[in-house]
Parts: sequence; C-alpha cells; structure tokens
Amino acid sequence: MPRLLFLVSGRARVFLPLYAGRTVLIETYRPGDIVGDLEFFLDASATCSVQCTTEVESVSVSMDAVRRGGERMSQVILALGRSVAGKLRQSSVSGAVHSGYTVAARLAAYFLTHRDPEFQARNLTELSEWLGTSYRHLTRTLSELTSAGALAKNGGRYVIHDQKKLTELAAEVLSEAQETR
Repeated sequence: MPRLLFLVSGRARVFLPLYAGRTVLIETYRPGDIVGDLEFFLDASATCSVQCTTEVESVSVSMDAVRRGGERMSQVILALGRSVAGKLRQSSVSGAVHSGYTVAARLAAYFLTHRDPEFQARNLTELSEWLGTSYRHLTRTLSELTSAGALAKNGGRYVIHDQKKLTELAAEVLSEAQETR
C-alpha cells in the first residue's frame, strides 16, 4: 500500500535510477521533508530510491487515507503541494547547474557542501554519476584541482586544501543553490 512519509528525525538521500543501472543524487532529506509527495500527486508508483544515512524516524500515512480525507486533510494536501513546489524549483536549478557550470565548479561546490561523511559519495564512480560526468573527466578535473592547490590527496581520499580557491571556483554554483532554499 503506497504511503507518505514525513521525516521527523534523521537524514536520507534520494536517488533517481537511470539507464544501465546508473543513479543520480536528487536530494538530501532532513527532518520536515516529505517522501512520496510526487507519487501522491501523480498517482504513480515510487520512482526514486531512498537511502537512510542515519537512523530515521518518520510518520507514515496511507495515501488512500489522505485522498479520502477531503477537507479534513486539506492542510496535509497543502503541505504536500508546497513540498512538490520546492522540489520542482530545486530540480530546475539542479538542471541549470548541470548544464550551465563546468565540472570543476560543480566539483568544488560538492567538496564545500558535502563535508558530512554521511552525504559523500562512496567512490569516484558514484561521484561521477552524481555530477553527471564521465569517470575519466572527473579524474582529470580532480587532478587539475589538486595541481592548482585547491584539493589535496590524503591516502585514497581527496580533501580540501585551500578553501578560498574552492569557494572562488564554486561561487556561482553555491549562490544558485542558496537561492532555492
């Protein structure tokens, strides 16, 4: 039975499956976010996969109960509509960022905004999918940022070496992301 989930505590990541087993990171969810709102309005099956990155507590409501609730559920339906509107705005900005900014700028923004290990890609293949670029182009860009001194390699991981350089490179991408929040 399809359900709406209202995240009360914890964090999760939402992925959209693509062709050939690839996935794209759509959103990171925090308390107050709703899972299943798009499916509610589209009357569709789940189109994304959710991965909890911490222990999560949520309130679950049957979609049928919300649909049958009429006026009693108008506040819930209004909250769902606001959530969908926010996701659509974020999706539009994400699409613009992926098509309008270089991989270097998007990668710099990634390092500045994904410092929490729970929200980091597990490996470079996953990161290349999230950024919408090839693995080869990602590794070239990482080498360029390392040579420029913005990143450093620490064992098998890349870490921020010069935050000012990364911030300058990612400034426009970060300002786009701030405007949608």
